[in-house]
Amino acid sequence: MEFDCRSYYMTAKEIGKVSDLGHVKEVLPLELESLIQMPSQKSFITKVKLGKAKKQNRPLPHWFRLKSDTKIRWNAKRRNWRHTKLNI
Repeated sequence: MEFDCRSYYMTAKEIGKVSDLGHVKEVLPLELESLIQMPSQKSFITKVKLGKAKKQNRPLPHWFRLKSDTKIRWNAKRRNWRHTKLNI
C-alpha cells in the first residue's frame, strides 16, 4: 500500500474555511494528533532535579580561585549536555 499525503492534509482553501479550532486536527498528521491532547510529560520531581542540575553545572566563582588557601581551581563535576546525561 502506497502512502498518500493528500489524505492526511487539507488544502489551503479548506484551511481558510475553518472557523473553529475543532477542525485543526484535520490539518495535522494522525501521529501529531495524539501529541496535542497530551499534557507535559515532566513531573514536579523531574523539574526540581533538572533545576538543581542546572544550578550545579557552572564554573567556580572567580574570587574563589584567587583565594590563597585553596587548591581547587575548577569544577571537577562540570557536565556537558551532549557528553554526559542525567539519567532522569
